[in-house]
Order: sequence, then C-alpha cells, then structure tokens
Amino acid sequence: DIPPGNSQASAKGKIKPAELADLGPDPSFALREVFAFPNPARNGANPAIHVEVGVAEQVDLKIYDMAGDLVKEASFNGSPGVHGHAGSEPQYAYEYSLESSIPTGVYLYVINARNNGVSLKKVGRFAVVR
Repeated sequence: DIPPGNSQASAKGKIKPAELADLGPDPSFALREVFAFPNPARNGANPAIHVEVGVAEQVDLKIYDMAGDLVKEASFNGSPGVHGHAGSEPQYAYEYSLESSIPTGVYLYVINARNNGVSLKKVGRFAVVR
C-alpha cells in the first residue's frame, strides 16, 4: 500500500522498485536533523521543533526557559509525519508547534527519543521575539 500523499510513480504510472524505499519513514533509529524553526521566531511567528530520528517508540520534548522552568512538554508515539519546509524536500519527522502565547525570550529544548531500549538525546535552543 502507498501511504496517502505519496505520488512517486514512473511514466507508466507504476512505482519503480528503487522508489519504494522513499515511500515511508526510515525504519532505522538514529539521530538526524533536530532543529527549531523559525529561529528566531519573530513578528508573531510560532516556533516549531523538528525531530528526525527514524521510527521511534516514543519521542519526548521538553521546553525550558532560561531560568530552568519547564514551559511546555509533549510526547509523540508511532510513526513520524511528513513535513516539508521552504527550500527542502519533505521529510518524515516528528514536529511540535508552539502556540503564540509563548513570550519573548530564549528557550532550551530537550529531545529524548526511545526505541527498543536505545535512547537518543538532543539539546538545543531557540529565541522568540514578539
């Protein structure tokens, strides 16, 4: 079965075997791209955290202000979604968008992804300018 939204096909309308690998998330579990965007988030833009780790059992996200206080947290289970950003090809990733109520400041995000007893961790920062 072809996941919805994937339309890779040859000129005859059939999927080529080499293209099958591109139709789903990478089943390997490894830390890839993890970033906040836009960074800085300005003029009312809501920042989002993008996490590429392949398929994980669970991805936990915690966002802290610079005083060390927990501001937001989220957890993801299951397969990642397809996300595209300006200037890049769509990627399978977990993403979390923050609402506009987050005030001006610098924030830390902590990602903890788990799969089959293996844990991957990434820490980064982003800024919000309202």
